[in-house]
Amino acid sequence: MLVTTADERAIPKVIDFGIARAIEGPLSGATLLTEAGQIIGTPEYMSPEQAGDDPADVDTRSDVYALGVLLYELLTSTLPLERSAAGPSGLAELLYRVRETEPPRPSRRVIDSADRAEAAVDAAAARCTTPSGLARALRGDLDWIALRALAKNRAHRYGSAAEFADDIRRHLRDEPVAAGPPSAAYRVIKFARRHAGLLSAAAAILVALVAGLIGTWTGLVRARHEAERARTEAAIAEAVNRFLNEDLLASVAPGAQGRDVSMREVLDTAAERLEGRFNEQPVVAATLRRTIGATYTRLGRLDDAAPQLERSAAAFENALGADDPRTLEAIHALAELRFYQGRPEEAEALLLRVVEERRRVLGPDDAATLAALSDLGAVAHDQGRLGDAERHYRAALGVARRTLPPDDRRRLAMAHNLGALLRDRAQYEAAEAILREAWEASRDALGAEHPETLATLSLLGSVLREADRLDAAEPIYTEVFESRRRVLGDEHPSTLLSANNLAMLATDLGNYAQAERWQRFALEGQLATLGADHDATILSWGNLGAILTADGRAAEAEPLLAETVERARRVLGAGHPLTGHTLRKYGNALLAMKRWDDAEPVLLEAHEVLSASLEADHPDTRRTATSLASLYEDLGRAADEAVWRERAAAGKAP
Repeated sequence: MLVTTADERAIPKVIDFGIARAIEGPLSGATLLTEAGQIIGTPEYMSPEQAGDDPADVDTRSDVYALGVLLYELLTSTLPLERSAAGPSGLAELLYRVRETEPPRPSRRVIDSADRAEAAVDAAAARCTTPSGLARALRGDLDWIALRALAKNRAHRYGSAAEFADDIRRHLRDEPVAAGPPSAAYRVIKFARRHAGLLSAAAAILVALVAGLIGTWTGLVRARHEAERARTEAAIAEAVNRFLNEDLLASVAPGAQGRDVSMREVLDTAAERLEGRFNEQPVVAATLRRTIGATYTRLGRLDDAAPQLERSAAAFENALGADDPRTLEAIHALAELRFYQGRPEEAEALLLRVVEERRRVLGPDDAATLAALSDLGAVAHDQGRLGDAERHYRAALGVARRTLPPDDRRRLAMAHNLGALLRDRAQYEAAEAILREAWEASRDALGAEHPETLATLSLLGSVLREADRLDAAEPIYTEVFESRRRVLGDEHPSTLLSANNLAMLATDLGNYAQAERWQRFALEGQLATLGADHDATILSWGNLGAILTADGRAAEAEPLLAETVERARRVLGAGHPLTGHTLRKYGNALLAMKRWDDAEPVLLEAHEVLSASLEADHPDTRRTATSLASLYEDLGRAADEAVWRERAAAGKAP
């Protein structure tokens, strides 16, 4: 085809279509072949019937095919089928492909040919677009029109060039094309394109109406859900209240048992009477068990708390699912119990699950998520992983300071935890500042004798003691012990912890007899309530040995400490920080007995354990280095003494 201009219009002229034959008479007296086997025209534009065994069997639909090739080329800058090689072999292969091979859709051709990537970019650029943009423009109508014109079976092509042209005009007018699928959706799309302005206005009105309907329906559904949830919660509350009033409180009233009853007896009665109740209301039973178990935990009756919290978590999960907030609350309570039971690995696994699920269900900034994250830090702290603990503490408290009020209990607990970590890193000023702020807020919000207020005040006393401000620490320790004894009782773990603190303070003040009394009081209570293998009990045994050593009774302390070291290794592991603490106390007892050869490996092991599990400048690490310096001074090994005094001063690991 050639294109010329006439009167400023582009006029195409057909020069060669491949070549078909004239319908009316001979084609200028020529035949289709100039000589046997030689083709007249351009094979790339030949129809399959022209390329077949009977090239004379053609009609106007061969022109349609050639026009289809031309359209394909105009759309893609390439032919639907091209020669792969020059010469007779390439021609034969091309004619075979014309007869047998379906050309790719134009939209695929411009993006699928890796060997034509540069040509595709050029073709798209000539049309002011990209290959992917050109493919999108060709997809649909133009694909269908081109492939219909190029159909192998001429019965499937347009009947004439005029039909072909009409379909292209329909495409340009956004009307359904004859080559396209006769679906209702397709016709609707075409209608929408033709009447875009009218439909936009109608659509805006429709969207507003639908949005209103959706909003109304959503509100109704939400209201129904909220109403249903409110009814469920009300039913649970009613069942819980009925159990407390009609069953529990009536059964423990003074007239029923003839005497006043304690809180522990109330809980025991509640746990007993709960058995077999609410079988048809598992959420009610789970709620009561969680309350009973958490209260047992706060009273220090950990063995009684365990079955209640275990059954509560399982019941919530069975009834509500693993990620329901009430299920996660019950698992969190169980994790706290495991921590107090001295089972940190189990506590950590449970808390990791709670943190992950709450982040997904409630969001990373939710107060419950932050509380679990802070508790996860407490577990790491207990295991001596101070870096992990600080990361969790600061992440939780940083968000809590932004999202929770200063007197929120969860925020106060997070501040308490971070203060404890700063104390263990000997950052006493920072620890005191954060703990004083938390204690004052807790006192104002919860009361001076609330267990959480007392816990923060007790920790503040420990910071002052370790900063050698003993006169400031003593009244705090005394106040906390007396309050805990009055509120919680003699055998509560927190009361016993306060007794342990008073014992350490008395030791620092040189009052060893009083220190021993306090420590034995704590140890007896811990053996009764926590058992011999709890880490708090192991700590008290070690402290008692240290008190005896300081009182000049190292020979009495040595077997006690040796047994405690073996228990710590067995229960906690050789690398646990508490094992390191106990080794240091044992080494100091051997040092006091002048058993230098025995003391040296014990103190070296203690320093190795503490250096690996605590920060290099942790006070206990430096204290162990000081003990080793004293050992080498006694042995007259000046070089070794100098090394360990330097480490004690600088906090360097060996």
